[in-house]
Order: sequence, then structure tokens, then C-alpha cells
Amino acid sequence: MTKKMKRSKGILDQRLAKIAAAPRPAGLGVARARKDARRSERRKVFKPAVIIYGRGAEAQCIVNNISADGARIAIDRGDAFPVDVTLKFDHAAPARKARIVWSKDKEHGLEFMNA
Repeated sequence: MTKKMKRSKGILDQRLAKIAAAPRPAGLGVARARKDARRSERRKVFKPAVIIYGRGAEAQCIVNNISADGARIAIDRGDAFPVDVTLKFDHAAPARKARIVWSKDKEHGLEFMNA
């Protein structure tokens, strides 16, 4: 692992710890009581990953939740990204081709492309 990757992982770990320590609103989860219209169940993961786009450009991100069909990611940069991207967790896991289907501020919804 390079120095840059270690520093990025350290920054991501600090941000995740800050998120986990933040107080939660009392009503959190009430809105989720409605039936979720997604095709597959989502899992919360809060895992660092890399988005690969364009001609090999990369951006560090955090995967907030993931399902068989897609993922919700947070990218610290406010850059505009092309619609077609690749999500890569680490060297052991295969990369997943995806399409950005929604964006709000620095969060993006990905739909995985079928192989």
C-alpha cells in the first residue's frame, strides 16, 4: 500500500468514526417503515472504495450501502462524473461496472450493469 493510499485510508477512518459518533435524531427509522420499492435488499457497509471513470481517472469514495443491483456512494470531491463508472473495493474483489442514476451534492446512486 502506498503512502497516499495509507493517508487516504486514515482520513476515511477518521470520517467514519466521526459519523458513527454523531448523535442520531429520535425519529430516525420511522420513514423506513414503508415498504422499500427496491428490487433487492440493501446492506449498510460504510466501506472505502475507488470510482474509476473516464480514461482511468480515480476518486476515493465511501460506499454507504450496497445491494445486488447498485450502491449509494459518497465522494468528498464535488467533481462532475460521467454516467458510466467502475466501482472497485480492493485488489481481491472484482471491479463492478456501474451507471450513476442519481446525484445529490456529493452522494451518488449507482446501478450495477449486468455482465
